[in-house]
Amino acid sequence: MDALDWAAAQAMVCGAELRIVHAFHAPSALDPFALVAATGIEFAAIGTAASVVDDAAARVRYIAPEVAVTTRIMPGSSASAILQEAPPSALVVLGRPVHGSSRGRTVAKVLGRSRGPVAVVSFVGEIEPGPSGGRVVLAYDGERGSETAVDVAFREARRRGIDLTALLLDTAPRQGVRLDRWRQRFPEVAVRDEVVTGPVGQRIVAESHGAALLVLPEAQRPHRPFRRRLRPWARAVVETAASPILLVPDRHS
Repeated sequence: MDALDWAAAQAMVCGAELRIVHAFHAPSALDPFALVAATGIEFAAIGTAASVVDDAAARVRYIAPEVAVTTRIMPGSSASAILQEAPPSALVVLGRPVHGSSRGRTVAKVLGRSRGPVAVVSFVGEIEPGPSGGRVVLAYDGERGSETAVDVAFREARRRGIDLTALLLDTAPRQGVRLDRWRQRFPEVAVRDEVVTGPVGQRIVAESHGAALLVLPEAQRPHRPFRRRLRPWARAVVETAASPILLVPDRHS
C-alpha cells in the first residue's frame, strides 16, 4: 500500500488524476475486446482483480477525496498493463522491488520502456533520520539528462516547502551542470550541495534515510533511443534507498 498512498498524496498535491492499473493472470488468455466468452475460472480471476482495484480506489478516496480516480484491470503482465495504460509523460508509481522478485522484473521492464518519470516507493518503518531527513535529496552527475533531474528536484522541494540536498557525484568528468540558475529561479529553496567521491551508492543511501524524496537522473541507451537505463551507481540505490525514489528521464532526449 506504500506506493498507492504515496501516489494518492502526489496526485493531490499536483492536482492530477490517479489511474490504478492491476494486471491479473487467468488460466487461459482472455480476449481484451471480450470477443471470446470467459470460463467460470476466468470470471473468478476478473472478479478478484476488480475487487483489488475497487479496494484501492476506496482507499485513495479516503486519503485524498479530492483526487479523481480511475481503475483498469488487464490480463497479462504488470509491466505490459502499466506501459499500455500510462500516457507518455505520466508519472508511473511502482512498489519497491525485492532483489530477484517478479516485482523487480516489472520495475526493470517499466524503467526500460516508460517515456515519463517513474517513482519507486516503499517505506521502511522506523529508522534514524540521516543528514537529509525531511529534505529532498538530488544525486546527479555530468551525464546528459542531469539538468532535467536538477529541475525536478528543485520543483519538488518548492512544492513541499522543504530544503534540498544536492549531491554532485564525482563519477565522470562534469560538463558544467551548475546549480546557480536554479538557485536564482527557486530562491525559496534552501540548498546544501557538495561533491561526493568514493562509494557514491553508500553515500546516497545514507542521505536517503528519512528523506522526503530521492531524485535520480536516468540515461538513454545511445543506439536505442526509446530504451532507458539506470546510471551504474543508481542500480543498487533503487533497491536499498530508505525513501521514495523519483527516476527522471532527460526531457530533451
